[in-house]
Amino acid sequence: SNRNHTKSTASDKMAGRWGPQARALALVFLALIPASSQTVRRAVARAPSLSKWLPRLHHRRSGPSSSRSISPKAMEVSPEAVERGSIGADLDRGAPMDSRLEAYPPFDANYPGVAQIHSEPPVFLVHGLLSDAQCDALVEAARSESLGRIRYSGNFILLDQEKLRPLVPLCLVAGVPPIVHALEQGDALPSALGPAAASAGFAALAMAGLVKAVPMALEKVLWAVGGGACFTGTKWGTDSLEATHGAVAAADAYAAFLANAQRVLFCAEKERFERPTVTRYGPGEFQRVHTDARPPGDPDGLDLFLANGGQRLAQCIVYLNSLDGETQKGHTTFHAPELQGLKVTPKKGTALVFFPSFRDGGIDHRMTHSGCAPVGAEKWIMGTWLCQSPVPAWKQKRCVGDII
Repeated sequence: SNRNHTKSTASDKMAGRWGPQARALALVFLALIPASSQTVRRAVARAPSLSKWLPRLHHRRSGPSSSRSISPKAMEVSPEAVERGSIGADLDRGAPMDSRLEAYPPFDANYPGVAQIHSEPPVFLVHGLLSDAQCDALVEAARSESLGRIRYSGNFILLDQEKLRPLVPLCLVAGVPPIVHALEQGDALPSALGPAAASAGFAALAMAGLVKAVPMALEKVLWAVGGGACFTGTKWGTDSLEATHGAVAAADAYAAFLANAQRVLFCAEKERFERPTVTRYGPGEFQRVHTDARPPGDPDGLDLFLANGGQRLAQCIVYLNSLDGETQKGHTTFHAPELQGLKVTPKKGTALVFFPSFRDGGIDHRMTHSGCAPVGAEKWIMGTWLCQSPVPAWKQKRCVGDII
């Protein structure tokens, strides 16, 4: 009987001291699930084999209503077809080109060469944004390594820190049960402070450890199940072209690209554009389904988010070479149901412009897209994003980390 009583007392003390830690650990782990759910789903969107397991993301707000009906058949848009006028009748239904654009960043629908290939959400082509010679100069600058290579960065999993705030008081609450247990046993309060502090400290360490471990574990799972890397091409920065403005043909092409993008997007400040990058997709190289908007809940925090230009409002991509859509593929493909599988075939000098976010900075999740792998050919593009405010990289003479 005494032996059983001794075991019971020891068990009670162990439960009083270590039970709260275990419960705190479990609560910390559960709290990480909603914190990472948004970006887990973003990663799943990049891995089509996983998308059937999670509901599709839709933006809470919808864009302006469209009076246009879309054929349920997936559409492949060739720039040549747009130039011939065979696309307009199917896509526009007689609606003015600049109608329903009030919710989006400003765009010059009357700019020479503009063709609207989707009304809602709006997607545009701009023919002749760069000349063939300018495209060739940019490709040659990258091939010759005159441009500096960029190491692609971007994690599959990011935690929304706003949803982690409840964990802070949870760590303090973890120290309460040892105090209550000590008082129930008739122990003096000072003797309970040690176990209480240990319990709270254990919960804090568990939270810090899981914040690091959970994204790493989920990233490995999504990497394995989703087929590996999000981007497999090669990127070059354009800092050297900014520094040698007017000195070489590639620098002139770079300046023309930015100047024309400013005109198309009604932006007088060059500094509101992220430094352009040149990208090459070799045969079989690709970019998985993704969105270019930046969720403010990313780990860097809201202050850094705003300091680096805020939200990406518009994306401008110019194709630096042409591909045969039937045999060489390499399309830019949009994946939201509203766009019905819209595909754009690369044409040299033609730019693709669309809006990852609304004018107020709210993310438009319908603009998920991917870069399909070319077959037996290379695909070259130059791209930039228009941001809400000036991007500090222009003052720092270096590129913002490329996360696309």
